[in-house]
Amino acid sequence: MNAQAWEWSEWWVAGVPDARATGELRFDEVDGATLVLYQGLQNVFATRWRSPTLHGENFAGVPLTLPHPIILRAEHNIGPAVDRTRTRLRSGMLLRGYHADPDSMLIDRAIVQMTGLRELCTHPYPSDPGTFLYTLGSDATRRIDMDGGSLTFRSSVEREQRQFTESSERDVDVLIETNEPMLLDTFHTQWIDPLEALILFAARAPIRLKGITLLLNDPGAADAIHPAIRHGTSREIWNETHVELPQEAASLARKLPAKYDRPLVPFNALGNNANDFLARWWKLYHELGSAAGFLTSALGSELFLENRLLNETTFLEGYHRIKHDSPVISAEDHTHNVTKMLEAIEDDEQRNHYALKLQHAEEQNARTRFRAMVRRARDTLDVSALDKKLVEQLMNARIANTHLGPDVPTGPQGVDLVYAVALLQVVIETNILLDLRLDKEKVADLVHVSYRHQMPIHDFRTEDRS
Repeated sequence: MNAQAWEWSEWWVAGVPDARATGELRFDEVDGATLVLYQGLQNVFATRWRSPTLHGENFAGVPLTLPHPIILRAEHNIGPAVDRTRTRLRSGMLLRGYHADPDSMLIDRAIVQMTGLRELCTHPYPSDPGTFLYTLGSDATRRIDMDGGSLTFRSSVEREQRQFTESSERDVDVLIETNEPMLLDTFHTQWIDPLEALILFAARAPIRLKGITLLLNDPGAADAIHPAIRHGTSREIWNETHVELPQEAASLARKLPAKYDRPLVPFNALGNNANDFLARWWKLYHELGSAAGFLTSALGSELFLENRLLNETTFLEGYHRIKHDSPVISAEDHTHNVTKMLEAIEDDEQRNHYALKLQHAEEQNARTRFRAMVRRARDTLDVSALDKKLVEQLMNARIANTHLGPDVPTGPQGVDLVYAVALLQVVIETNILLDLRLDKEKVADLVHVSYRHQMPIHDFRTEDRS
């Protein structure tokens, strides 16, 4: 979604519709929702930085909700003949089509659109064509049931408004349905975030969440909703309010590819195992907890190579701890040994110092974890560059970028840094696919087809160019 033009609108504090102010609203990927109000509003400055939720309507009568915007700037010009106010606010969220209280609104159905979905659902695969969504006809659907709800991948129509014309083409969206309604933030965390991470991982390229449409069950909403939003709604969902939730892109989002022609996991390649694969992804994503954020930031953000390597090594260490941890010493022996060691130190300050240092001494160190993950990927892919040298490069780079001193080892530089980062991503992808219970042959097939004739699977540094 490109930056929209400013639209005139009227606004009021939620629950106080009698006091209104005229404003201009715009939503774009970088700045989110920006609202400039030209009159004061009751209670807008109730807190120092965060205003209450605002309700509004554009001049076509479409309802708008701006949840708890942040006040960026406020100007007052008061004189004998003039009294002007201008307040600039920003929110990362905008609900278009409904006046809601986001803090209490319950969600159990939503339609999600994002780039990369169409290619993942229809991409032909040479060794196993599968049947996930082969065509984009109007009746093409695939439902995935999992704990707590379901996903339905559906053929849809994407319309693009150009300067003078409107074009449309077949696309794919996902209908999310949960067994129990939940708050919007919870719905986002439990369902939308894992879906976005899945598409980012499977597409092996940056993606963009294009939009979310909330489907609110409200029997009285059909009369209240504006015709511009209600238009096109089928009779079967006449009593549902479609609430558009435009999406703000991360400030460091990478440039989107022109096409997604090298996906890592086209769903057709999974054949009849696609349903189980997606259900297992959901469980893995939530098992990873905060570690998943390091992976998505590394894969989807425009970072310097050193920062990308740091994020990915942090993720890999945490991933190994969560999925493959094997403490060197048992917890009981560790506690006993540390107690004996500390008893030998008389100085309280030194004892406290060593107590902190020894707190996790029973665990595997980062080098051991990296070595295990690299070896597992090498055994699966049979790629010679996945070796001890890579492990040392990752360790040296990790130390160099965290301790930052003249006496620390130097990490890989130049083209070696490029390959180290790319190989690290392959290691992560391979281990995740294995832990999603794909067999080694299938994982090797997916990785080698996705990276065919590309670095780092093909190591151009070893070619003889004489």
